[in-house]
This record gives sequence, C-alpha cells and structure tokens, in this order.
Amino acid sequence: MSKAQIKVKNPGTKAKASAQIEVKNVTQIYSMRTPFEQKALDNVSLTVEKGDFLAIIGTTGSGKSTLIQHLNALIKPTFGEIEILDFKLTPSRRKMRKIKELRRRVGVVFQFAEYQIFESTIEREIIFGPKNFGISHNDAVKRAAKYIEIVGLKKNMLEKSPFGLSGGQKRRVAIASVLSCEPEILVFDEPIAGLDPSGAYDILQILKKLNDDGKTIIMVTHNLDNALEYSNKTLIMKETQVEYNDDTSKLLLNKNILEKSDLMLPQVTAFINELNLHNVSLPNNINNINTLATEVIKLLKSNYKKPNPCKEKSHESSNIVKKSK
Repeated sequence: MSKAQIKVKNPGTKAKASAQIEVKNVTQIYSMRTPFEQKALDNVSLTVEKGDFLAIIGTTGSGKSTLIQHLNALIKPTFGEIEILDFKLTPSRRKMRKIKELRRRVGVVFQFAEYQIFESTIEREIIFGPKNFGISHNDAVKRAAKYIEIVGLKKNMLEKSPFGLSGGQKRRVAIASVLSCEPEILVFDEPIAGLDPSGAYDILQILKKLNDDGKTIIMVTHNLDNALEYSNKTLIMKETQVEYNDDTSKLLLNKNILEKSDLMLPQVTAFINELNLHNVSLPNNINNINTLATEVIKLLKSNYKKPNPCKEKSHESSNIVKKSK
C-alpha cells in the first residue's frame, strides 16, 4: 500500500446521481522523492455529468494531458481519488480489478491517433478493439459497418488500406475504432491538431453529433473558440491547477479569467470587444461565427432603416429656399 494519504474534498458526501466522473483533490507527482520530482497536477477537482461536453483548456505544461490519463487508469493519482462510473482510482499500489472493463467504458482518442493505425484494412482496424474486449467477429464487423458511416466515411472503404487515406480520414478511422467499443464516455486529446480548417470542422461536428445523441464528451484543446462553440462546461488549467471550472456560457462574462488564462481570446470575443471600442454594441454571449454574422446583419439592417438626421435637415433647408423664392 502506498504511503500517500488520500484527500477527499467532501468526505461522506455522495456524488450526484448523474455524475459519471468525480475527480477529488487529485495531485500527480512524477519521480517523487528523487532529484527529478515534478508536480504535474496540483489539487485538481471536477465533476463530469452524463451528457456533458467538457472542454479542458490550457497552455502546454498546464496538466491537461496528465489529467485525462487518469480517466482510464493509464496512471493513478499520487494523492486524492477519482470515481469513474463504477470504478474508484486511489493511490494504492495494488493492481486495479477490471481495468480492462474501465478502458472499454471510457474511450480515449489520443492526439494524432492516426499514427497508431497498424492493421492492413480499415475494417480490421476498427474491429480490433471490440474483439479485444470479447465481442464476436460477426458483431465486430457489424459495428465496423455502423461506425464507419457515423464518422462520415462510406462502407465500401472498409476493405481499403487505411494507409492510403488523407490525414483527416485516418483520424476518422481512429475515432471509429474507439466508437466501435461503444464506450459511455469519450475523451479526445486535441482532436483537430494538424488538420486544415475544413477537416477540423468535420471532426468537431462528429463530436457534436455524438454529444447530441447522449454521449459524454471530454475534449482537450488549447483553442477557446472550439470550447465556446461546442462545450457546455469548461475547465481552464494553468500551471497544474484549476483556474476556471464552470459553465462555458459564464466564461464569456468573466473577463478576469480570460485575461489571466494566458490563452488567446476567442476570435468572436476579440471582434466584439473591438466593436465595443467603437461604440458598436453586440450581445456578449455570442459563441460562434454564424451567430456573430447574424447579429451584425441585424445591426446593419436596423441602422439602415433609421432616418438620417443630416439628410432630413438638408431636405428641410431646400424647402425653405424654395419657399423664399
């Protein structure tokens, strides 16, 4: 048994019925009690409820990737504990029971997941996971046909080699491979890294559709624009600690957090701020470019319909001149 003490934020308090993940005061220290000791997480707590779309944001080294590695027991906390579905992760050195089942129920798509593709055909790549978890070959093949379409590829591609695909298509295959295990929670580490804008949009739409269908989504990103548009909750990390943990909609109203986070302002927010400097007022809860465009068009139309006082005065002056004549 590890000598590490387990610290729980609210001892004896039961998690909400809908909570799927409870991270309680987790600290992660690598190479503890050595000259190379490094703290990767510092007293992190968060709750993820069923159906959430949680964005985890932070700069490089803030602890994002370390945090998600706990969610399917790739690493255990040095201090604290994590409750995930029916499982509990503690600092104990004893081998965790049914760890394979946890990894089936919590699917993780790692950054540049397409580099992990190794099978000779797309179908064999997708069915590898389910078969590894005990699903029959026939059922795994049916799942491959189902999930290849969910990620936007066609069934007739199943017999093709994945190595001839584009980068975006390979990533879709990697996502289908995780989906085919039918996890309850999906974790994506920088899912659009390295993709062009079109490919990035397509992948984010897949995540949105999965969330709309009831899947719990956790997405690690450094891009606040993506968080604002797609997530309902946001966790901002800075220097291994939680800087913000609340509804995404409230983040737009919290200028202090946005300034302190060391992250680039969302493009939509930056544009609205610039308009405000020129006395052009737009709603401050706009979270995507389409809504922004709609609001700008409304504003332009309303201004176009307003009478121009300068023109009216000019018209009145011309009438006075005519009458005097």
